[in-house]
Amino acid sequence: MTLELLIGQNNYADRASATVRRISHNMLESLEFEVVNPDLGEVSPGGEVMLLEDEEPVFEGIIYQREIRRERGLTRAKCLAYSYLISYDRHIVFRLYRPGTYAGEIIRELAQLEKDVDTTDVADGEQLVTDWPIENVSALEVMRDTARGVNFLLLMKPGKRLIFRPKTAKTPLGTITENEVRRAELLEDKWRMRNRIIYVGSDGEVLAECSEEPGDSPLVVHDPFLTSRAEAERRARTRLMMEKERGLSLKLEVASETFRTIGIDIGETLTINLPSLGLLEKEMVVLGIEYQPSISERTRTVVLGGVREYLEEFLDELMRGETTSRFGHRLSAAEALSDVSALVSTVMMAQKLQADTRTIRIINKPPLVLENPTNIVLDENGEACLAAGYTSGSFEFSYTPQSSLFTRWLRTHYLCRENKGEVKVELLKSDGKVVERDLPPDYEFRYLPKVPGELTSDESLWISENAAVTRSALSIVSGRSIMANRTGPGVMRLIYPSSRLLGWRLSGMKMFRLYLYSMNDGYVTVRLHQSSQNYLTANLRVHAGVWTRSETYLTDADIEILNWINLESELPTLNIDSDFLLIPAVNEKITMRFTLSRMSPTDESPRVGLVKIVWREGG
Repeated sequence: MTLELLIGQNNYADRASATVRRISHNMLESLEFEVVNPDLGEVSPGGEVMLLEDEEPVFEGIIYQREIRRERGLTRAKCLAYSYLISYDRHIVFRLYRPGTYAGEIIRELAQLEKDVDTTDVADGEQLVTDWPIENVSALEVMRDTARGVNFLLLMKPGKRLIFRPKTAKTPLGTITENEVRRAELLEDKWRMRNRIIYVGSDGEVLAECSEEPGDSPLVVHDPFLTSRAEAERRARTRLMMEKERGLSLKLEVASETFRTIGIDIGETLTINLPSLGLLEKEMVVLGIEYQPSISERTRTVVLGGVREYLEEFLDELMRGETTSRFGHRLSAAEALSDVSALVSTVMMAQKLQADTRTIRIINKPPLVLENPTNIVLDENGEACLAAGYTSGSFEFSYTPQSSLFTRWLRTHYLCRENKGEVKVELLKSDGKVVERDLPPDYEFRYLPKVPGELTSDESLWISENAAVTRSALSIVSGRSIMANRTGPGVMRLIYPSSRLLGWRLSGMKMFRLYLYSMNDGYVTVRLHQSSQNYLTANLRVHAGVWTRSETYLTDADIEILNWINLESELPTLNIDSDFLLIPAVNEKITMRFTLSRMSPTDESPRVGLVKIVWREGG
């Protein structure tokens, strides 16, 4: 075999040693090598590398890392190069992909960030089932997350040919027996490996079941809002295929000639016949290839079947949520909710659903972006200051979250120097109403109660008439709820707290919110009392058998202080769950309005150098 290692204008094949090429199903393809007396201008990070075997390019990429040492009169450069996929790590992207977007569309769109990339071999795959907001993430990470979500291979072949295709079992290319194997190593870690996947949907109905022999290690996925058998079947098949990559890994050292004759490549399937290892007619997928390119190359290492599961992989699954649920068919609203909150564990039918939680920060830093500036300019450092000759001026910074997973606003932050002037800041909602009139540099949005779920955490704080109040494990947001059972005919009445002395200030609040559940259709009358004569009333509809999130907007004429809450209903049973009862703002435009002033035009202007708005999604 002829070998060429082209870097810049030179062929370093005769000066290269310790060359190792690695291809993996879940890592970037890499090439390690060491060259003697190189041109350090060529053999440097960012330099392009091409490896040819028998004049055929097998690797093209970019030098990622270089280590130089001098010994015995020779300069040696040890380098690590990755395929051209690594170039997408230099692109930080902000995107919002909508439901119905194919995985392949995402890959093709991001591929255009680099020039001359061939996307002919990019398959469509499945569709997104929910909004996927992406902010301040490398394009490479998005592409790899997409591949992981649909269980696809993501590779960059020579000629910048992007490969995005299913990582599923195919017709075996050939059979590997003990005659073709120089060395074999079987790694097993089957504690969490599953060979039977069961999806349980609405009302505890089994929607799909996929298994492989012996089918003795099941994983049951409870998704109380999933109703589509076809989608459940797709998820079960995908997850079963992914399970093959866990727990069982076979490493083979085969002759290079056998490797080429069979045509072994990443993602292909082989039949394994190794009785000495207990593997008979076992079909396994090639997930890794490693060898040392050289003229005298004799063997190559092939990894099949799977990878041992490490704690990091388990935590990754735990934090990201169920991998298979990001892509699939377009779901109903109820199913879409479950897709961002499916729990891979045995759960009660109405157990709390929780999406992946993340904190989003929008930072306006120098040079500041100014909205509606009046007598405001940017100084030489990009900070906001008063224009020459003016004693007052203002500007705004605002943001509207685009994600349907928005949960709540968290905080705002700004940095300023008043110098010989003054900076006043207001926090406004989309309707122009003030959340906070004199905003401090660090401000936490005010929610009541301060501890989420406090309202329904202790049944002893409730007073009841014609009802028995107990604690219940049936909940939707807090892990427990208050359950009221009517004890006689007519209306039951519930009051919180028993002291009737909450003393909650309602200024700046936009709405109050409760979660209600009953086995019957009906209504609940809620009164927010400042006193016995001064209160706000709302009639809330409850639908049988489902949790109802009831939200009522407050108006300018509402009460100023909330001292107690009164609920009345003729329903036979009623569960009440809560997170925050009073909400200052919803998923809407939030504006920070800055007013700068000084006594004289000759005084040094106050300056604003950074503005930040923070909110939470999911959870």
